[in-house]
Amino acid sequence: MNLAYLAAGVAVYLVAFVLRSVRWKDLVCPMKECPVGKMFSLLILGFFMNNIFPLRLGEFIRVNVAGKKLDVTRSGLFATVVIERLFDGLTYVMLFFAVVMFLPFPAWAKGTFSLGAVVFAGLLSFFFFLFKHQDIAINLFKKLPIPSRFRNAAHDIFEKFISGLEILSDVKLLAKIVGLSIAVWITESLLYLSMGLAFDIGIGPLEAVLVMVLIGVGAILPTAPGYVGTVEFMGVTALVFLGKDKNHAFGYVVTLHSLQLLVISILGIRSFIKEKITIGELFKKARESSV
Repeated sequence: MNLAYLAAGVAVYLVAFVLRSVRWKDLVCPMKECPVGKMFSLLILGFFMNNIFPLRLGEFIRVNVAGKKLDVTRSGLFATVVIERLFDGLTYVMLFFAVVMFLPFPAWAKGTFSLGAVVFAGLLSFFFFLFKHQDIAINLFKKLPIPSRFRNAAHDIFEKFISGLEILSDVKLLAKIVGLSIAVWITESLLYLSMGLAFDIGIGPLEAVLVMVLIGVGAILPTAPGYVGTVEFMGVTALVFLGKDKNHAFGYVVTLHSLQLLVISILGIRSFIKEKITIGELFKKARESSV
């Protein structure tokens, strides 16, 4: 294994997290101005807890901790995470269709990604409607048959959630989020390319993007802690489709995934220290998020 390519992969992976942090900062900006360094630490905490807990509970823990640290409503922050994930999904679709223009791919897979594009665009349009027509949305929500003891709290959460969608009204900021989303995933694809070079597995930039997109799509849904199993299955499937040896592909994907988990764990411990948060507090947040 070429360690120089391995080091380059770690470097671009770190850059991708910085870009994610800038993007989240811009998503939260309409509610509160926050430094990128603070957003980086809180973002990493969420990723680190995703490696410990299943079902993407790290996203909820990130929101819980950030709400307290930034003094911003958790419902509003959760809305920014939802928008973040929608833009990730749309970016996956965009990159997939850009790549399959040059690589052979079965028609059923193209159809599946076309459906995904409709779903992601539809959800984004729905959230845009919620923010643009808040009074109508709130009135419709109030008509839902919610038990009386939860009704006021549910209405309050819904209204604060809508406040987190404010970015959808700023065209310039929205364009920046699109650009950052593309930059995040193009940068992260360089990790896949660097690891491919380190393993001499014979993938170029387009193949690296395709493998990353298929793994990313598999990880969108709630899965096991650290996406263990999902990453390996989707990664090996993509590489075998590209004509790579299954055993070689498995070694490549397992090493790549292990490197990702290691980097996130080191950064997560750093964030614990910087934010003065204990493991016990995060487990408490996890229990609160799962209720």
